[in-house]
Amino acid sequence: MVWVSVADVIKNTTGRDFAIADRSSVSGGCINQGYRITGTDGRRFFIKLNRADRVGMFEAEALGLRQIAETGTIRVPGVIGCGVGEGSVFWCWRGWIWGVGVILP
Repeated sequence: MVWVSVADVIKNTTGRDFAIADRSSVSGGCINQGYRITGTDGRRFFIKLNRADRVGMFEAEALGLRQIAETGTIRVPGVIGCGVGEGSVFWCWRGWIWGVGVILP
């Protein structure tokens, strides 16, 4: 299941155990699915999903966000990681989501 892979990426990237307690679909995207997840420890993340063959698009977007963040000129979501599971590609970030509100760690 893709959600097990998502939790594993968060755990491996942050160095802290992570289990999903709640998952909510969020709207706003036109080509991807978006979810807000909350862990059993209260940490919240935004997850973006699409078909596994879109992995290059996700990797490029994550890289671009990291490069923008390095400039320190504007606030951008903190990319946690990107992965593939169960025929889907995903990436997760912590930070803000337009229309959903601020979810800074």
